[in-house]
Amino acid sequence: MAFNTEWQREIWQKRYDISYPKSNVVRNYIPEKKDGEISTIKNFLWAGRVIPEKNLELLKMVGERVAKKYPEFRLDILTGKSHEQVLDRIKDCYAAISVAFADFCPNFIIEAVSFNKPFIISKETGLNEIYPEGGLFFDPHRPDELERSMEAALDYRIYNKLVEELKENAISHSWKNIAEEYLDIWKRI
Repeated sequence: MAFNTEWQREIWQKRYDISYPKSNVVRNYIPEKKDGEISTIKNFLWAGRVIPEKNLELLKMVGERVAKKYPEFRLDILTGKSHEQVLDRIKDCYAAISVAFADFCPNFIIEAVSFNKPFIISKETGLNEIYPEGGLFFDPHRPDELERSMEAALDYRIYNKLVEELKENAISHSWKNIAEEYLDIWKRI
C-alpha cells in the first residue's frame, strides 16, 4: 500500500492496522524548479474544485477582511481550468493558498513551489514533511490565524525570506522515481 505522506500513512495505519513493512510513502510528482515571474501585484491564488472540504467560504470571508486593510491585496479563485491554464496563473501569482480542512499533499501547492511561490496552507497537511519552510501554516478552524498568515505574507521581509527558503529547497520527485518506489512496494508484498 502506498501513501503520499508519512502523515497519511500513520492515519491509515492506526485506523486499519496496516503493516508498515507492506506499506511505504510514495510522494507525489514534484517538478523541477522553473522560472516564475515576479508578481507586480500581490495576488494570492487558490485553484481547485469547489467542494466543502476545500473550506472556500473561509478563504472568501478572510480575503474580504484582508482586502479592506490592504489595498494592494488581491484574491484570485480559479476553478474549472486546464492544468496549463492553472500553471500559467501560478507562474504569475504572488503566493499560493490552500485552506482545506486537511490536505495530504496538494499538487497545486507543490506546483507553486516549483516556481518558488510562497504558500499558505492548513497545518493539517503532510506537505510540511517536504516543505517545512517556504510557507505559512495555519489552523483551518481559526480564521484569525489565516488572516495573520495572509498579512504576514504581504510583509516584504517575510515574503522574501519565504522565497529564499524555497529557492534553497531543490527537491524534485520524477515519474521514474515514483515508478521505482511502487515496484519496490510490490516486491515486498
